[in-house]
Amino acid sequence: MKGKQLRSFVLVLSLWASTALGQSYPIYQSTTVNDYAQVLPADIEAGIAAQLLALKAETGVEMSLLTLESKRPYAPNQTLEEFSTRLFDKWGVGDSRSNDGVLILILTKDREMRIELGAAYSNDWDRDAKRVVDNHFLPALSNDDYVRGLQEGTTATIDEIVMPFLAGQDPRSGSGGLNNWVLVLFGAFAVLSYGRGLIGDQLARVRKCPNCGQRGLRQTRRTKIPANRTMSGSGVRTRRCVNCDHVDTHVFVIPQKSNNSGGFGGGHSGGGGASGRF
Repeated sequence: MKGKQLRSFVLVLSLWASTALGQSYPIYQSTTVNDYAQVLPADIEAGIAAQLLALKAETGVEMSLLTLESKRPYAPNQTLEEFSTRLFDKWGVGDSRSNDGVLILILTKDREMRIELGAAYSNDWDRDAKRVVDNHFLPALSNDDYVRGLQEGTTATIDEIVMPFLAGQDPRSGSGGLNNWVLVLFGAFAVLSYGRGLIGDQLARVRKCPNCGQRGLRQTRRTKIPANRTMSGSGVRTRRCVNCDHVDTHVFVIPQKSNNSGGFGGGHSGGGGASGRF
């Protein structure tokens, strides 16, 4: 059983459990991406999953993306915020000690979405979550461009919420320029101190270009061959300098998918985050 058949089976199983056992939440197949609304091509899904696996491996933060057509089969009487918070807690997204997990929930037929934050994020981070929803998710989702919306939105959630939070900085006050560079550098230091290494896509921008010597590298990753449960995949990492015409590429390996995706770390949400309609 593969691909869409497996997703359909898991979804039917979760709906059956909701009715038969009183459980009002979908069952997760993966701790990274559960595309039950089937809006992502296989290679895009694999790329986002690899990004979230790297985030967990290098910072310890668990972040999960879930797409459903609607919450009504599970919790018709709950608001989006109630459903997201209770689902987050039911799954246990994030480490139970740090509670810094993140859940991105997309409801395609309900035309709404939410970023649900772990309990460690203060209410001040809700403004940053709302900014990410409004600026990076909704413009694409409103045009049914789920690929662009989920790729850009996921990356922005990491860049504008998770990484600054790990750096110990305050939520954004709207100031920019030099202060933003200082905050990014503090973020790099905090991640190094955390002992998990660097997340290349986020921190490449503070490295100097080998051609012109200025900071401002932009790094992207593209999946060429998606990984599955029988073989590894591959992708291409591209770095471009915004100050000159320097470009370099590097082929990387996408690890073979495990037959046992494991579970979340037992984290919980304090109800914080942000929602939006598209």
